[in-house]
Order: sequence, then C-alpha cells, then structure tokens
Amino acid sequence: MFGMMEALLSFLRRQVGLRTDSASASGSLHAKSANIINVANTIKSSIDSGVLPRQCLASNNQKYIDTTEKGTKDSQYTKMYEISVMVSGAVRVSFKMRATGGFVSRGQIYINSSPAGIERSTSSSSYVEFIEDIGVGAGDRLQLWIRGNGVDYAYVRDFKVSFDIITTPVFIIKVK
Repeated sequence: MFGMMEALLSFLRRQVGLRTDSASASGSLHAKSANIINVANTIKSSIDSGVLPRQCLASNNQKYIDTTEKGTKDSQYTKMYEISVMVSGAVRVSFKMRATGGFVSRGQIYINSSPAGIERSTSSSSYVEFIEDIGVGAGDRLQLWIRGNGVDYAYVRDFKVSFDIITTPVFIIKVK
C-alpha cells in the first residue's frame, strides 16, 4: 500500500510541480501558473502605460491637425499627408481642398498606401471641406493623396483626425 501511495504522490508532483520549478509554458502546472502570472503582469503594465492599442470611436474631438498647405499638379495621385495611427476603431478624417484653373482636383484617404475612403473632388478655387469616418487598426498609416491634371494645381490643407477613446474595463486575473 505504501508503495502505491508513494507512486501516486510522485505522479502528482511530476504533474503539478514544485514551488521551486522555473516558470515555463511547457513545464509543470506550477511552472505554467507562474508563467501566466508573468504574462498577466506584462499585459497589465502595457495597458497602464498605454502601449496596447486602445479602441476609438469617430467624433469631433480633434487629436491631430496639420494646417500646412500642400499642392501638386501631377495627374497621378501624390501623397500629401501621412500619420501613424496608434488606436483601433473608427476615426473622423477631414481636410480642405481647392483647385486652380477651373479644373477638377481630386483627393482620397488611403490606409497603408491603399485607397480606403471616397474619392472627393472639387473645381472650386476656394477651399471646400470634406469629412469622412474611416476604420483603422493600430499601426496603420493614415494618408491623404491628391492629384491635379498635369497643368493646374490641386491644393489641400487642414488635415485633421478626430476620435474618442472608448474606455472598456480590463480584467486581469491574479493567480496566487
């Protein structure tokens, strides 16, 4: 009977582990629980420091603006503005655009060098504002591209990005 109990205890020790086991995702249960605690603490630290991407919702709360006037007469789309977005969700993008020479200037929001927004156009010599909500992921490059007609210029300015951070509770399970 004693031999059977000793074998059972030995089996349990191998499966559960000892308090002296080093933390490892492939180790014993005790070692795995220590690894879980380390991961949870890292996540909590990242959240507290704002490293993890936050969720956002398009709003009128301006987070970024570039008021520099930029222009091109190139008939191919040319990138005028670019920012890296460190949130995930929806952002409101606005910009003002005008044309010269009575031709139609065109502009479009891009994400990571791919068209994402509606192609906007104006033949007005006065600035016309365009506003659009765009879905983004943390780390995306949000860009504004415009084009002229090869002779006359298209101009843009007041490139704005607006959003609210959605505050959702984060639950960290503390393992003793």
